Amino acid sequence: MNDDGASVSDGTTGKAGPKVTAVAEALAAHFEGVTTCNELAGATVEQRKCGTTNVQGRQLNGSKEPCEEAAETASGRFLHLEQSSVVRQDLAGVVAALGAI
Repeated sequence: MNDDGASVSDGTTGKAGPKVTAVAEALAAHFEGVTTCNELAGATVEQRKCGTTNVQGRQLNGSKEPCEEAAETASGRFLHLEQSSVVRQDLAGVVAALGAI
């Protein structure tokens, strides 16, 4: 990911479920530029790196044709996380953020 921060989603652009909410909030407490592709109160919703074309995410989210069609709703079984090089290089910060969940 060439952008700053991180992008969290469930592979859809619908309302954020509890997993997306927890990960996005935890990462945002430790890093700048954390966005989500899902509707989340108080979060920066930005359609970047949403995982909507990820075939595994489409399959887990119940797409009838995961190679061809995005899923309409999230199953709660898929979490897509794109990280900038700054975030990836701060393993201790990522562990601390996710360990707080």
